[in-house]
Amino acid sequence: MTSVRALVVGFVISSLSFGAWGCGGSVRGSGAANGGTLGDGPTTQGGAGWTGDASSGVGNSLSGGGRPNGGGNGPSGGGNDSSDAGRSQSSAGTVDGGAANASGGDGGALSGDSGNSSGGSTAGKGSASGGAASNAGAAAGEAGTVGDGGSAGAAGQGSGSIVVSDNGIAFSSGPSFSVVSETAQVTDTHGRPVAWKASSDQAWLSVKAGGVAGEALVLQASAVGLAPDAVYYAKVAVYPEFGSAAGDEIRVGLWVGAATPASMSSLAKTAVALVTDPIRPYVYVHDGGTDLEVYNVYSGSLVKTIGSVAARLGSLAISSDGSRLFALDATNFAIVPIDLDTAKVGTAWPLTTAINAPLAYARTHGQGLVISGNGSLYDAETGSRFAATFSGGYYGSMLVATSASGNRLCALDSGLSPYSLICYALDFDRAGFNLYVGTGAEGESTGTWGVGSNGADVALNRDGTRAFVASGAPYNFRAYDTSGAPLHVVQILPGDSYPNNIEVTEQGISLAGASVWYGSTDIWLYQASGVLLSSHKVAGYARNLLPGQLKASGDGLRLVALTSDPKLVFLDATP
Repeated sequence: MTSVRALVVGFVISSLSFGAWGCGGSVRGSGAANGGTLGDGPTTQGGAGWTGDASSGVGNSLSGGGRPNGGGNGPSGGGNDSSDAGRSQSSAGTVDGGAANASGGDGGALSGDSGNSSGGSTAGKGSASGGAASNAGAAAGEAGTVGDGGSAGAAGQGSGSIVVSDNGIAFSSGPSFSVVSETAQVTDTHGRPVAWKASSDQAWLSVKAGGVAGEALVLQASAVGLAPDAVYYAKVAVYPEFGSAAGDEIRVGLWVGAATPASMSSLAKTAVALVTDPIRPYVYVHDGGTDLEVYNVYSGSLVKTIGSVAARLGSLAISSDGSRLFALDATNFAIVPIDLDTAKVGTAWPLTTAINAPLAYARTHGQGLVISGNGSLYDAETGSRFAATFSGGYYGSMLVATSASGNRLCALDSGLSPYSLICYALDFDRAGFNLYVGTGAEGESTGTWGVGSNGADVALNRDGTRAFVASGAPYNFRAYDTSGAPLHVVQILPGDSYPNNIEVTEQGISLAGASVWYGSTDIWLYQASGVLLSSHKVAGYARNLLPGQLKASGDGLRLVALTSDPKLVFLDATP
């Protein structure tokens, strides 16, 4: 499959969700960004890599607010290489999954200038249309609640910035499958025709060298000369050719497979939750215990176990660039961040309530957010909690979903009849580091009670214009128009009893699943138009698909599901 995405940097939210299926193309629409720069941001440093892989920490960070080489106009350095066997950095890029044991380099992060100089907050900023505003107001690395008000000392506020909405891309190449091309749309946050440049740090990934804001950035991967059954990593720096505006970075993964995977395969596996990686061919699975298991979605093999993550694992979410995974500690009511480049478990962030609410991730105007169904939103880098909130519903916990463009959040009551669905606009001001939930002309849209019962799963399409719900009744999947209030049904996708899974891929495909004990079908794949692409049966007789546990791989070619058999199932997403 050849995939095309419109990765957006900019103020205006304009998305597309179209494309062919099978060996055609997947299209990613555009997201949005707002406000000026946040000044020079912190750098990151890669870790030692995963034992047993020929990998390194993805540590060639863009310093100085995302601009390469501490604010210069060239690409960032490659980091400190390691001399261990199995490491290939010259032309193949970083290899993950090779046979040789290797430890990665230290990442060679470059130090940036300070961001918010004082880190303090001033007078609180009000909200419109019932929404809340918040400001980080804290120095880098400082934890705790993020205060209201404007930031002090944010550098470069008037210069604008480049924010790539899709900062993680998964490529794949094998005997009968291929996703090796993507197209990204680049714009300036102030809407100006700013000249930009782009560079790749690996020879196997080529990119368009530059253009003007509003023009496309093309990424093209080649597996020629790369060893099979390995994952290769690259980074693309996108930055203004002139001026002091901040840039952005795209993290790219390429899976090179030696064989065509079975159209469907499974492992006998007791598990309760999973999440797929947006740049790697991996799925993260747990059984409600302390450890996370990592499986390859093509081979079905166990890649790694990340141990001692939490006392008792719950909901999972993952950043859009595949750099971090966020796990709920259901015993201690906290969110645990995990660095996926190093498999290092970080310090937990305490929840505001003793409720094990589901988690979701959003990247709104370049700002990563971890969202709890209890109504709280956190800075994905620091764990600081924003003052802006949304309703946790009747029980204080809602199922939550966000659009890939980061412009909308929807929350669904679980276990209530009838259910209620509420959708909020998301906005982030990079200059003042303010998060807004439910403000503006399209701020909050409330669904009508009585449409369905026992909400089980919720999802949004790429641009956030449609919210999809799976519920115990009726026995179909309903799509709501989120542009107005109240929400109203604009599409009904046929199903069976009892709908409990709904996802919308980057390619605009609706993945619908139901707890069908005795029927012949429990998964349906629909085009955005509502045309049925394919159907499948993954659970055994008198067994069912688990609620909310049907996901697509980062390249959109594979599906992963959990059933009560119990099984971990891998299957093709193509018809």
